[in-house]
Amino acid sequence: PEKGDVDLRIELRRWADLASTGWYPGNTHIHYDQNETRAYERLRYDADVETYNVTVVSILQRWDLEYASNRFPIGVMTDYTSSHHVLDVGEENRHNAPDNDVGYGHVMFLRIRNQVDPVSRGFLVDDFHPDYPPLCYACDDAREQGGITIWCHNGRGMEAPVAAALGKLDAFNLFDPFWMDPEYDIWYQMLNSGLDLPAST
Repeated sequence: PEKGDVDLRIELRRWADLASTGWYPGNTHIHYDQNETRAYERLRYDADVETYNVTVVSILQRWDLEYASNRFPIGVMTDYTSSHHVLDVGEENRHNAPDNDVGYGHVMFLRIRNQVDPVSRGFLVDDFHPDYPPLCYACDDAREQGGITIWCHNGRGMEAPVAAALGKLDAFNLFDPFWMDPEYDIWYQMLNSGLDLPAST
């Protein structure tokens, strides 16, 4: 058989036009950790990935870690937003229990104008911080300012079905986190219970 290199041009065709069916490509769950040294430069790149329409970078509190994304001002960043793309700085409101890392869960707030306090409660702050208030209260605070609430990457969180049943959620993250998939099982159980909860990721 012959050996050598061959140049081959392969034409790729888009197999689905999701935007025409009401889906919008984007990422609603981005954080820059304490090791990120060029946060604003990275922000410009992340906002221009794969023809995204939506990019959301969120503040959060985990112990005393100084997340680089916590330096961004909450709200739409006009310098990174165009007629085809919006870049929003939101919040991940959190609770975890020390024993099994489940706790109440985590919820993302998009399109908010002000930080919802407390950003974290319980073990995520310190060993003695109270497990209060519940995340449903935080969802109310976010919605009062016109925010969008998305349950995220902790589908096993004890408050997820409660928040959904009370109508506190606008969507539910799937395939988040990538290393396990309890979100799918819980989401289908919610749908089977009659809860109309759109998917996000």
